[in-house]
This record gives sequence, C-alpha cells and structure tokens, in this order.
Amino acid sequence: MPELPDVTVYVEALARCIGARVLDAVRIASPFLVRTVDPPIRDLAGRRVAAIGRLGKRIVIGFEGDVHLVLHLMIAGPSIGASRVRGSPASISSRPSTSRTAP
Repeated sequence: MPELPDVTVYVEALARCIGARVLDAVRIASPFLVRTVDPPIRDLAGRRVAAIGRLGKRIVIGFEGDVHLVLHLMIAGPSIGASRVRGSPASISSRPSTSRTAP
C-alpha cells in the first residue's frame, strides 16, 4: 500500500503531465480496475482534465462535467499513463473539480 508522500508525488507528476488536457481514449488493462457502471468509463473519452488531487491515499482525476476517476495505487499504479491525452499542461487545483460544466 502506498504511503501518503508517494501519493502526493504521483498527484504532482500527473498534474504536470495531463493537467488541462483532453483524454483521447480509455483502455482498461484489467477488469478489476473498474468499479462503476454509471457513467460508463468510456464516457471519459473526449473530456478535459479539470483537476487532479487526492482523497486520502487515492488519486482523484476530475474531468469536465463533474465526472471523476478515482485510483488507488495498490491496484492501479502500473496502469497510470498519459500517452493518450492532447493539449497543453496547465496549472490546476489540487482538489477534485466540482464544476458543473458540460463536456
């Protein structure tokens, strides 16, 4: 299980890599990663990253439209990547988005 300083380092790195970019596609490496049915995970494609933060030891990636992806590194650490996003990095809040903006 990751320690809190490790999670903070991941959050900061993700903010630099994917902050304010648009997610082009979603590929699930393991069915054990997904714990949601509504909205479907594929609905994240085409949404802009609005915020990256943490909730305890979980990483929270907030997208436009008040949709959030929550990861725990014990399960998802190796699958985190930013190779399928476009746009420019931007300075973003360290808290999950509460925006109600439609995609």
